[in-house]
Amino acid sequence: MRFRKGLYIIISVLSTIGLSACKQFQPISLYDGEETRVKEAESDAIIYKESLGTLWSSMGDCGSVVVTDEVEAQEGNKCLRIMWDKSKGCEWVGLGNSWNNWAPTDISEDLERKAVSFYIRTIEGEVGGAGIVVALDDMSETGAYIFADSKKYLRGLRISEEWKQMVIPFWDFPYARDEADYYAIKQMKFQFEGGGRFYVDNIEIINYTKEDYAKDREWVESLKPKGEPEQDLYTAKIGDAVWGLGTTMCQTFIETSNNDRSDVLSWKWNANDCGWAKWELNWNNWDNINMRKVDETMELQLDVYMNKMSTFNMNLKDFKYNSTSISVSPEQHGIKNNEWKTISIDIGALELKKKGFVLDQIRGFEFVGVGDGDVMIDNIRLVQKN
Repeated sequence: MRFRKGLYIIISVLSTIGLSACKQFQPISLYDGEETRVKEAESDAIIYKESLGTLWSSMGDCGSVVVTDEVEAQEGNKCLRIMWDKSKGCEWVGLGNSWNNWAPTDISEDLERKAVSFYIRTIEGEVGGAGIVVALDDMSETGAYIFADSKKYLRGLRISEEWKQMVIPFWDFPYARDEADYYAIKQMKFQFEGGGRFYVDNIEIINYTKEDYAKDREWVESLKPKGEPEQDLYTAKIGDAVWGLGTTMCQTFIETSNNDRSDVLSWKWNANDCGWAKWELNWNNWDNINMRKVDETMELQLDVYMNKMSTFNMNLKDFKYNSTSISVSPEQHGIKNNEWKTISIDIGALELKKKGFVLDQIRGFEFVGVGDGDVMIDNIRLVQKN
């Protein structure tokens, strides 16, 4: 995949530097009339930072890149305001810069210890991501491209009106034989897709290891809402929480009463000759259920009444197609005919994190009958272990 050669608009190139070796990164002044800040860069290479770095853009009639002080910059006094709408017909829109005065740079020894870093915020509102593709371009203008995926690289949950850092490790760029030559990288480019309105600041190459990445993702994970540990899945009046109510050739599933209990779930099925003895429960109006705070200290409880000895499975699912099954049977849980029994299931034993469950995107429980059965179910809940 190659970038289209567009009109490169040099925002400002106002001073030059001497090179002693291609691995020595030195900045070039970006602004005229401003005092150059004498500061040791914390990174190896500056692509854009106030008063440092050259920058070109090719936006055509589809957008603009403006150096501005209309908002507080992430650092210093000015940042970039970038707006684009590729639907206006431009083949390619984006910007770029060399961090080594356009000389080839060998990054082969940096693949496991460097990253592209920049700060981003919205002009207004909050979004889940930005249509930015980052490329490392070699001397033949072949690029190794990667999407700046907020879920993988943003140090935060969403892009908002507050500055957040995006860190894209070198090791995630696709360096194949027919793609960029990482022994001779010339520049970094931003390719803009779709549309967007953002401020961007401090684009640079930083020291960054896989241990740093793991710590960042762990920190981002800690920011996510935890949800409530104790949750009522079903106690009375099923409402819209259940899919599968009614009578079919495979089952009868209704809300009824039993002795001193009202509003219990009655389920009769025959799955021997029918593969659709099932129903599903979601206790959050069929939206994502957050079980991030449900851990090994919790257990699932439900009251079961068997009119005949019956076995069924409870399949916990998330919206990413992960699933794990829990078997409920008289033998496992000491259930007797014609009496209510509260059974408890250890949530920790399900190992949801190890199985890759997205705990704030839980879909709910699917109940699947085995053979034929006749049960009543009540008071399904997540509670702390005694």
